[in-house]
Amino acid sequence: MALNSSSFRQKELDRMSLMSFGRTASEAFNRNICVVCGVRPEKFPTDASRREYEEISHICPACWEIETLPPDESMEEIERAQRILRDYDRELVLHKQNPHAWKCLRCKRLIQGKERLTHATNSCN
Repeated sequence: MALNSSSFRQKELDRMSLMSFGRTASEAFNRNICVVCGVRPEKFPTDASRREYEEISHICPACWEIETLPPDESMEEIERAQRILRDYDRELVLHKQNPHAWKCLRCKRLIQGKERLTHATNSCN
């Protein structure tokens, strides 16, 4: 099998996403769920975020911010990220390095570490 084959790339992507997030990219695409948190997003703040989710990474806008927002980002960008997370009933909790944590606005718990991969799909009160 050639190293640049589509099949090899997909298997490698699935292997990396399974190690990082506990689910494969293929599963996320097939089930139309976020590869990080497992939810099916319904709101997208921009057309670019919708395309990122649907066509490229299958990472929802909230998880995109949690996973990629630089800790030393400008206040304007942090406020933008906070608005995005509120649409997902989450409140951003900045850490000195990625991934950031978030507070669930439904159950008021701080979600960090591996719990960020499952809490959004659990029902909480």
